[in-house]
Amino acid sequence: MSRYMGIAFLMLGTLLVLATGTTPVAAQAAKAIDLEVRDGEANVNGSIDKDDPADPVRKHPAKVYAVKLDPDRTYRIDLMSKAFDSYLRLNAPAGNEVARDDDSGGMLNARIVYNCTQTGQYRIIATSLGGGGRGNFTLRVTER
Repeated sequence: MSRYMGIAFLMLGTLLVLATGTTPVAAQAAKAIDLEVRDGEANVNGSIDKDDPADPVRKHPAKVYAVKLDPDRTYRIDLMSKAFDSYLRLNAPAGNEVARDDDSGGMLNARIVYNCTQTGQYRIIATSLGGGGRGNFTLRVTER
């Protein structure tokens, strides 16, 4: 109960939490933007702004993308920005983190190379290493 800093009521088998402070991680999760890999590649030009929802792990503003990945394929995911130190996380369909990276893309760019083992909707979390990271970025997913 103390984790939610609120009051819980049990009504007809439903738990209702009235939060006065922090909320459960599931409630903080940002809505994912659909991203489709076509002809082996997907590209997004976007930006991270101060009002974007925070990544529940890094606690920094982030953009979240949902992308279908197929097993027995390798994907390279690049987050490139001249405005901030890029940081990438990749979550499997079940929600568990399967990869993360800070600078493997060279300079301050993030790169994940992921050998996919199961089909499903994965979540790519594009954020910054430091909390002040805002600005434009390019996200690229390439099937290798």
